[in-house]
Amino acid sequence: MEAIRIQQGKYRGRRIPLPPDVRGQGHFTPALIKEALFQLMAAQSAQSEIAGDLPAFFDLCGGSGQMAFEAASRGYHPVHLCEVDSGRLRHLIQLIQKERFPVEIHRRDFRRMPAWIRKHAPRAILFLDPPFSFWQRDGSNPALDRFFEMFYRPLPSSPAADHTDDGGDSDNLIECVADMEETEYQVYVQGPRPYRFPQPHAGSDDLRIHFREERDYRGQTVSRLLLRSADNPHARDGGAK
Repeated sequence: MEAIRIQQGKYRGRRIPLPPDVRGQGHFTPALIKEALFQLMAAQSAQSEIAGDLPAFFDLCGGSGQMAFEAASRGYHPVHLCEVDSGRLRHLIQLIQKERFPVEIHRRDFRRMPAWIRKHAPRAILFLDPPFSFWQRDGSNPALDRFFEMFYRPLPSSPAADHTDDGGDSDNLIECVADMEETEYQVYVQGPRPYRFPQPHAGSDDLRIHFREERDYRGQTVSRLLLRSADNPHARDGGAK
């Protein structure tokens, strides 16, 4: 297979050519899983306690970029795509420019994105499909563990963070805290086995797990997590459902 098609939305039917180093390897999200994931995302977004447009979307492990392009086609905005390999990066940039996809690309490892996401996108969907080599035989994934360790850290202006005087004014602090009251993250991890999401830091008053679950799709597992700000009355650890 040398191309993947966008399934729904504004760009439905457009062909997404695979980068040369992805062709033949099969390391991309199959159509069955992709459609199932976007149905879950749409249902959760519709049930959100937060009113407004569709949330931001982050395709954090790049590759073919198809998840980001599918998200843009379906109306998610803004859409962000991360890729660190220079060859894939050039391919994706050219594709975005040619097709005029409304996607912002970052040359950054997903493990360096948590603080940026927390600062710029208080409501977002995060999709992570890390390389197979990142998975250990016991099912653990240290790279994902590191990502969530950083992601759970409270923002500097949150009540749970250490106070630092950065010279900012009180209005900016109030605005940031107000934004945090409407924090919500849908997280989807695709892998060969279930991923055990770490718990938020003990004593943190910032994020809470609302629910988590695992779904199997013909040998691939999608581990799903919903995080909400602690100020949200519906934010609680609902355990696995």
